[in-house]
Amino acid sequence: MMTNLPNLVSRALLVCIVAVLPLNSGCDNGAENDDNSFALYPPGYFTEGFRQEFVMTGSAPSGLTTSGTHLLLTQASEVFNGQQTTAVRTQNDWTDSNGGSFSAGALDFYTTDAGSATLLGFRDLLSLIESTNTSPGTLPLSAEPGDSGSVGTFSDAGGNRATLTWELQDVSDSQARVVFSTTVRDALGAVVSEGEVAYVIDRDGRRSGVSILFDVKAFNDPVSWTGSPR
Repeated sequence: MMTNLPNLVSRALLVCIVAVLPLNSGCDNGAENDDNSFALYPPGYFTEGFRQEFVMTGSAPSGLTTSGTHLLLTQASEVFNGQQTTAVRTQNDWTDSNGGSFSAGALDFYTTDAGSATLLGFRDLLSLIESTNTSPGTLPLSAEPGDSGSVGTFSDAGGNRATLTWELQDVSDSQARVVFSTTVRDALGAVVSEGEVAYVIDRDGRRSGVSILFDVKAFNDPVSWTGSPR
């Protein structure tokens, strides 16, 4: 990745990655599953102090290679858009084979009930620009392979919009793949970037791996990452 990414592109990457953050309820324990359901996120995800870090490697068609970390950390509750929320931070730090580096952080703001969560919006920790969910979807505590839905459409003050969706895919009897897809458009409606983030999870929502595909249209050189827990 380039060190001096345009602000919109930087924020587009944040949107792609924040989409992988929690879609479970506020309960500290994993969901009680039936024979074919999976908790979408691990026990304790919405508890302050939850932490998980992934070691990432990536590559692009141009031959560029990258390495770094992807950190998720649940912080103290914050007020966002007038509502008390759970704040989850994502921090991404990478270097590439061209000598470049990239660092980005965001806070996601969630409300939860016994069976679902809503992502109200997020804040870019570099620019402090906030994006608000203008058409929030209801995110379930657990799902079955083949289930899918909308996370919402997120807009900022500059008119940029990001549309996020989720889908649970079958892997095996004991594993599934939860996939989050993102399309970011600028104020004129042009597609700035597309991305996909996927976790391999067990029935309790615990993650054994992550993959990220991120395509900034201006670069014409999509980057794919894979990672495992540190």
